[in-house]
Order: sequence, then C-alpha cells, then structure tokens
Amino acid sequence: MRIVLTAGFDRARHAVAIAELARRAGHTVAAVIVVRALRVRRVKQFVRQRGAGGLVDAARRFVGGAPRETADSEVEALLVQESIAERSLSAWCRRHGVPLRAVADLNAPNTVEFLRALRVDGVVYGGGGILRRPFLEAADGRVLNAHSGPLPDVRGMNACEWALLLGAPPAITIHVIDEGIDTGGVLEVVPIAVEPGDTLARLRGKCVVAGVRGLVRALGVLAGPLPRRAPAAASRRQCFTLAPVLRELLEQRLEARGGA
Repeated sequence: MRIVLTAGFDRARHAVAIAELARRAGHTVAAVIVVRALRVRRVKQFVRQRGAGGLVDAARRFVGGAPRETADSEVEALLVQESIAERSLSAWCRRHGVPLRAVADLNAPNTVEFLRALRVDGVVYGGGGILRRPFLEAADGRVLNAHSGPLPDVRGMNACEWALLLGAPPAITIHVIDEGIDTGGVLEVVPIAVEPGDTLARLRGKCVVAGVRGLVRALGVLAGPLPRRAPAAASRRQCFTLAPVLRELLEQRLEARGGA
C-alpha cells in the first residue's frame, strides 16, 4: 500500500515506529505530514485536554528529552526492541528519501491539495488535530486510526482511563476516521492486559504500542472495502478530559490491586 502518515510533531516516536514498521512490512510511505507544534491556539487546546503536566511531557518529547514514565516510555522500549534508530520523523524521512511536509493545519487547503495530488491508497493518522471533511474527502475516506479505548463504548478523550473507571476491559480499537468523534467503522479491537505494577502511564503506553502494531497490521485492508459506521455509533458514550482527581483515584485503585 502507498500511504501518507500524519503526526502532531516531528519527534512523535510512535509515528516513527509506524513509518518504519510499515516500510518493513512492504508498504510505501509516500509522504509524512507533520503539524507545526508551536502555535498559541494549539498549546491552549493541549492544556485544556491534558493539563499542564501533559504540556510539560509534550515539551520534553518535542525537544527530544528522555521521557519520564509516560506513554512514550513504552514506545521508546518498542523502538529499542525493533532496532529503530531514528527518534524523529525528519531523520527517518531523510534516511529513506520520503518527502516531509510541515503544515500549520491538516485541514488547510494547501495541505488537502498536497494529499489529493499524491493519490495514495490511504492515510494513517498519527496525530495532528481533528480531521475535517475536505481532508477526509481528499483521502477518499480511507483514514485509519488507533483509538486507545474500546469502540463504540468509550469514545473521545482519555479513553484508556475512562474504560478503567467505567469497569470496561482496556482495549485499543483500529478504526476508520469519519466526520464523527470515533464513530468510523471498526477494523479490530485488541484487549490490553492490566498487569502487576501497571500505572496509568504504563497502560497508556501499552495502548499506544498496541495501536502502532495494529495500524501496521491493518494496512492491507486499504486494498478493499472498509467497514462502515455502526448505526448507533454516534449515540454511544463520548468521554472528555479526565479530571485530575479521577486520575488520582484510578492510580490508587491500580496500586491497591497491585496492577492486577
């Protein structure tokens, strides 16, 4: 398959893993589109979604710093395990001769035209903001995403944490992005084991790694018909940013259970 990969910033380690593992699986990354990170509106949105602590972690990843225990810690372990040397998309693109396009907005007309002109089989979403109709139409509706929760039951933000809070088994879902919020057709739901010693950060990392592998595994489906949205998907539960007190409660529950 010929694909385009998107990312929220250049040093998105999970996107580097997707690019390299897709290449090794015989697929062609026709281009990588990276959203420029340092925009005031984007920073404000990030703080609203993840809090100041999330912004600090993102800043560390942006400058290439060693992550504390975050989802990136698990992704770093994946890169080491798979002997992937690059830690930025720009470095990976230089090594493999892949065009890298830095944009202010994935939905901007020039970005959409760039994507349309590539005439690829599909897009793998590795971050960069909500996709609007023009982008989706330019990709012919063939955009794959890894959602860190079980769809259609847990849509929206902090899905891994909300699944735990609601008593649902943690899982990642490989699905098609459409104009709704996590309402596109489901390709695969992969359970995530909660093991002794797991923290929320580690579980989120497990979700990210499972999502990387799931996306690469799913690329072959771009050759045929994709699943459609379930009839009631848009009416199912949509979650929003988890309050710090609820995050603290979940951490205490995990610690009390020994991660089991």
